Amino acid sequence: MAGAIYKPGQGYWVRVMTACFVGVLVLATALWAAEQTNRFDPPTVGYDVPLASATGEVPINSSVDLLDLAGDRVASGTVQWEQQGSAGKILRIGDIITAPDRDPTEAARVVASDEASDFRASIPRASIAKALAFPRVYLQGGVAGIILLLGAVIIYVYVGVKRRPVDFLINTDNEMKKVNWSTRREIVGSTWCVVAASVLISALLFAIDLFFQAIFRGVGVVDI
Repeated sequence: MAGAIYKPGQGYWVRVMTACFVGVLVLATALWAAEQTNRFDPPTVGYDVPLASATGEVPINSSVDLLDLAGDRVASGTVQWEQQGSAGKILRIGDIITAPDRDPTEAARVVASDEASDFRASIPRASIAKALAFPRVYLQGGVAGIILLLGAVIIYVYVGVKRRPVDFLINTDNEMKKVNWSTRREIVGSTWCVVAASVLISALLFAIDLFFQAIFRGVGVVDI
């Protein structure tokens, strides 16, 4: 049956540990990729513009201009909706056309493009926010999800289904069973031997260093 586990039960621990190791790598890659998406913004559908000291009314779908403190046009757009926020009204302005070398977030005032309308309002400093097509967390989740899905498929194929890599893992498990593992006593003894040898070598090098210091100081080569 296509897609069925190849030789189930054989090489169990090697296959499980391989899957776990690759799974950790895939998870780390997914987290890294999700973090990297912070550099990219989803598509912008407009700008949310808080209003202060507003006069007049602006109908939905009417055109407005965003002006800077000097009265120069920064951008123009269309009112998509209006809502009452905690600090006052907020306009969603879409279909933005930006003046050359200007940024809509620089705007300090918003006025109706139609001269017959008396709508005008000031904009609190640095309060204009981009209206994204969808929250950035959706982009992060999508990227991470795709990587996790691909990783799961790769693990399933190469650890469970594909014959050559599975046979290699099974043979590795069989060879590991033939290994003559050291006893606790042997490991402790070997460790103490390494520690003792390291201490002796360090002491010998220290003594040699002192010996040559004494010689060089005696002949005046160095002044220590």
